[in-house]
Amino acid sequence: MIGHVASSWPDKARVLAERFWPGPLTLVVPKISAVPDIVTAGLPTVGVRMPANPVALALIEAAQVPVVAPSANRFTQVSPTTAEHVRQGLGDRVDYILDGGPCQVGIESTVLSLSMEAPVLLRPGGSSRQQIEELIGAIARAEHKPTGAHRAPGMHHRHYSPRTPLYLVRDGHVPLQGSALICRLFVHLPHVCRR
Repeated sequence: MIGHVASSWPDKARVLAERFWPGPLTLVVPKISAVPDIVTAGLPTVGVRMPANPVALALIEAAQVPVVAPSANRFTQVSPTTAEHVRQGLGDRVDYILDGGPCQVGIESTVLSLSMEAPVLLRPGGSSRQQIEELIGAIARAEHKPTGAHRAPGMHHRHYSPRTPLYLVRDGHVPLQGSALICRLFVHLPHVCRR
């Protein structure tokens, strides 16, 4: 189905897809003109991925066309990992939630742009940079632009901003503010406290 959305499919894309798909790797490639700007935020590229979830794969198989699937969370909010998280975050803003079970990886897919000569890591995620570089060589990391459309989802500076407070401690001293739960968290995860 790549030909339905991409104007080119570089050799590096083929190698990565053979290794990581289905799985948490999104490849950004030049799009064909038929892909609507609303799908790509007006950018000349499109992100493509083959999910590993059997329910998502069955939906794609039944549709027999590429499926546009934005993240199931509100802008700048942490991505959900269960259907219940989607219900809590989006409520009646959606007509239907297709529940494929809890996410197996728990973080977003890695987003890698292959739209230019040198590959660029737009967002770290479920497929590691090291694994990718073992296959295609060195990749650059994207510089974040403060304005305009981002080249990949999840690049907004508040995207990974959970509502749970985090306290950094020095020399093992937990601040007086906070709950016993936070204190226990640091006791069980001492590596979080180290500099």
